[in-house]
Amino acid sequence: MVPVSANLPDVAFGSTKKPLITPNNFCTIFNLVVPPSAPGDTCTLEFLFPDYEKTSSPYLYQGGGHFTFTGYAFGSGATEETTYNHQPPPGPSPPHPPAVLRPGNAYIVNVGGCGAEPPNSLEVSGMLCSPDTAFSYSQTEGDELGCPIGFFVAIS
Repeated sequence: MVPVSANLPDVAFGSTKKPLITPNNFCTIFNLVVPPSAPGDTCTLEFLFPDYEKTSSPYLYQGGGHFTFTGYAFGSGATEETTYNHQPPPGPSPPHPPAVLRPGNAYIVNVGGCGAEPPNSLEVSGMLCSPDTAFSYSQTEGDELGCPIGFFVAIS
């Protein structure tokens, strides 16, 4: 995960485990690796957003809850040098992402073919921004106590 800032468009903030989204300024680019899968498998990009008391990963969430998702070209994720003015090349964006994210919900951001045939994996990346919400959390791995929070890829 790499934060970028519209107000500091040429500053590289490096990678983080705590994404930062602020109204019309900070966005975070997420890089996710889709493991090799069988042809025909379906990948579902999910955002899991539990109620505050149900996760072991505290978060800050303040505002209207409106978010935007921007997709990047496959295999071209953000690096330590990524800035707002130097983002990965554009790619497919989710056609119908959730416009509002609120605690206590799980959201499907996109569904499609996995596209990663053995032995190769596939990196997918996208940026989360907001016009009206401050949001920061610690991305979990899914094996902690309590409900996980963050972006995950489910393969079925």
